[in-house]
Amino acid sequence: MIYCFQRIFYFWLNFLLFVVTESSVLLLSYSKPWKTTTDILQRKVDFSEMKYYCAPTQAAPLICQSCGTLSSPDGFLHPHRILDSTVLILIREGRLHVIQDGQAVTVGPGEYIFLFAGLEHLGERPSEGPLLYEWIHFTPPLGTFCTEEALPVQGSSFWIFPEHGWMPPSGRLLRLAGDVRAFLHSQSPVIPDGADYALTLLLMALMQEFSQTGADGHTVPPIVSQVAEWVRSHCHQPLTVSIVSRKFGYHGDYLSTLFRQSLGIPLSQFILRTRMEAAKSLLSEYGVTVREAALSCGFSDEKYFIRQFKKLEGIPPGQYRRLQETVHESSSS
Repeated sequence: MIYCFQRIFYFWLNFLLFVVTESSVLLLSYSKPWKTTTDILQRKVDFSEMKYYCAPTQAAPLICQSCGTLSSPDGFLHPHRILDSTVLILIREGRLHVIQDGQAVTVGPGEYIFLFAGLEHLGERPSEGPLLYEWIHFTPPLGTFCTEEALPVQGSSFWIFPEHGWMPPSGRLLRLAGDVRAFLHSQSPVIPDGADYALTLLLMALMQEFSQTGADGHTVPPIVSQVAEWVRSHCHQPLTVSIVSRKFGYHGDYLSTLFRQSLGIPLSQFILRTRMEAAKSLLSEYGVTVREAALSCGFSDEKYFIRQFKKLEGIPPGQYRRLQETVHESSSS
């Protein structure tokens, strides 16, 4: 029975890896879309000088060495070190100030950074206030660093890890990072390589979403990035399009149109999804009640929160919370 389950599990995982790989190759091999990332982030990082790590893809999954969550109330300073593994960091809250290979980078909420194997990295300065992020150490595939102009041409099958980028508002990458952690900590004899496959899917999704962000050639206006970051920082408040637009001195319809053109969803949906991601984090990581999650994320009406949660996630928040509890219990056992 166990052997049969393993066969089925690995069949579907390999099928998913094949599908994502084929679609990612088409998306990741273009040179020009990567240039638009500078406009998307609108941060002080100069992407013309940013590092990319490129390596041929392979049939076997990448190897996850360790992973976890870092939570610091204040003043966290990243250690000074050179590792033989690559570290992927995904920021949930706060800002991480690091120097990699002599270049200072500040990584904020909703962003990620790769600290590459063999490169010196250290904290630039302590964090200000709370800091919360997911980290994953993995064995990098054999490859090399390249500039933006030297990225692989269309049709080639390569891993491409950008040093620094912005996570999409869907929360997909953070959920996949949670899957990696759950598989690794469970140490299930039924799925011994589960963490490796989950990591591979995470990295494929990261590259795919990174390339799609600028694939249409549109430049994201700076105001969209500013509003998006402000909404993430204030999603616990009862935000509306009217409140946000007044805060930034824009007409609500105009700002919503900018969001639709730039991110594919109107401002109202961006606000809702951001609040839902925060609520999911509270339900899964901190075990709060459905009512507490609703109130903490700006929903005064618990029934409205439940309806919207089910509409976006397919299941009510109570069921989502119980599923996450089951995952955590299996991870700790």
